[in-house]
Amino acid sequence: MHVEVGAAEDAWTTFARDQLLLLGCASEGQARARVWRRAEPGLLLGRFHRAPRSAVNSEKGRGGLSRRLSGGRVVPVGPGVVCITMAAPLVNWFDPASQALRPEQVLNRALRPVLAMLRDDGVDAFYPGRDLITVGGRAIAHASFTVMRDGVAVVDVQIAESEAWTNLPDLLDQFDPLGVAGVDRGGFAEAISLVGVATAARMDADWAAHLARFGATTLGCETDLSKADDPQESDVDHGITSASRRAALEFLAEPGPLPEGHLVAATVSMLGMVECTGRMHGDRLRDLRITGDLLAPFHTLDDIASACEGQPFRAANIRKALARVMASPRSFVLGVADLDELILRLG
Repeated sequence: MHVEVGAAEDAWTTFARDQLLLLGCASEGQARARVWRRAEPGLLLGRFHRAPRSAVNSEKGRGGLSRRLSGGRVVPVGPGVVCITMAAPLVNWFDPASQALRPEQVLNRALRPVLAMLRDDGVDAFYPGRDLITVGGRAIAHASFTVMRDGVAVVDVQIAESEAWTNLPDLLDQFDPLGVAGVDRGGFAEAISLVGVATAARMDADWAAHLARFGATTLGCETDLSKADDPQESDVDHGITSASRRAALEFLAEPGPLPEGHLVAATVSMLGMVECTGRMHGDRLRDLRITGDLLAPFHTLDDIASACEGQPFRAANIRKALARVMASPRSFVLGVADLDELILRLG
């Protein structure tokens, strides 16, 4: 695994470097990881959250909101939060001894180096399942993952180093005052930070070096380190950042606010809020969109929407469309039970 020593970066740089991470992983068949931070306080949306139009500053990439490649919850970022992004050629890379990891097993394996890092620092960190790392039952880190169409797996981790996430409601009021993203405002009410639990906080430690060290021991791989290029000094990195600015803006802005006249069905589920929206054209379902605190590949939710598009709105049709999509390779949805019932509530 190649580990990149990152620094504070804006939303556009994050988008560009994540693309480079995926390209390098896919072309070389080698796992890669990045350690990075956000200089200003803001919110990191999951792949499937709606984003308010007014919160995007397209000129500087500093609108307070950014979006990661994987799903999961909305998480505060900025000073005091360290972020890790890992990409592996296949999900099974995280556990070579396994025949085939099930989706619900991926984070259990991928988070082993992070847990080892924290425990080495005297933090009694525990992964109880789903999407959080906890200490004494209180959230101290958030994790999510996705799988691309080519099989590359992406794992994202955000660790509350010195800033606890209890400020989530204030950040939502600042950057999403209309509640477009549909976030459980009390989801991190009991969160803590490393400073609050560790006698010797890792505030000044080299996170990338620790990730390389514990990645080697827990994942059984060789590791190496390099420093991320400064976008202002690297023609390649700067060029990709500039060229992808519009793509980054589109990625952040989509999905956007709910279109007028669309029907809504929402539920509080395993990870937080999940929402289905769409419209009826006669007795047929149109423009289905599934958003919220979900873990899924990019293509699965799009494929579900395509399979349901124009279907007569009957339970048998919706369930058949879902079954067909979920039977395809690398398709899964974690974070909501009985998705068919939620979709059928639109009627």
